[in-house]
Amino acid sequence: MRRTADRVRRIAGAFLSGALVPAERAQLSYRLYDISDAGKLEQLDLFGWERSWFPSRLPNAPARILVAAAGSGREAQHLAGLGYRVDAFEPSARRGALCKRRIDTAGTVSIASYKDWFRAVLMAEHNSAHPVSGSYDAVLLGWGSLSHVLDADARGDVIRAADRVSPNGPILASFWLGTRGSRGASRVERWAGSVGSSVGRLRGAGPPLDAEFTPWGGFTVAIERDEIEAHARRVGRRVAWDHGDADTPHATFLPTREPQ
Repeated sequence: MRRTADRVRRIAGAFLSGALVPAERAQLSYRLYDISDAGKLEQLDLFGWERSWFPSRLPNAPARILVAAAGSGREAQHLAGLGYRVDAFEPSARRGALCKRRIDTAGTVSIASYKDWFRAVLMAEHNSAHPVSGSYDAVLLGWGSLSHVLDADARGDVIRAADRVSPNGPILASFWLGTRGSRGASRVERWAGSVGSSVGRLRGAGPPLDAEFTPWGGFTVAIERDEIEAHARRVGRRVAWDHGDADTPHATFLPTREPQ
């Protein structure tokens, strides 16, 4: 049964990657994440690597921390409990509401996407992300969330925005590294991808997306080390590779300039 479900997922993903326009891919991901299993919403424990990263990389409380793509508030609640002032944003309305309840009065939570946020920061657009704009002592890009930003240029904008709001603080990013699921596509998956690409061309979707698709989280892309290093250079930072495991590393963008 599990093998069949995985095959159906891969076939659906191959079709949708080609058939949907970029905005639809993002909206589908948000919607699937919003309605996914309620049990996952209650996950509160930090990962082992986070328990060591937080005290080693973050400034002392009550520093002001921004948690981007915060989910249901796992990291934000922990930070608020340590005495940090925590703002957050999250594109899933359901999870964002839970995040707000969890951090209570420790900060502001907005329902906004990465695109909403970086456009507010970099282009001064007043949108739903505006309430969490300002300056911060550190920025956390929620666990795995950078891989949900499907365009490399947009990922660069996320890092630029994080650097803009926290020029002297650490920026934590976690993501899927390299190529996941290296198994070659089956004949049916290739056929589904071809059909999806044909539909996409008629709809002006552009080239098909090389992405992983899950029914609970939509599309994610694997990111190469070289790209992360390039984003760091563009904002004048260096990267510390704080690994969690081989597939999901955790890169810390550290400032090279001295605080003012």
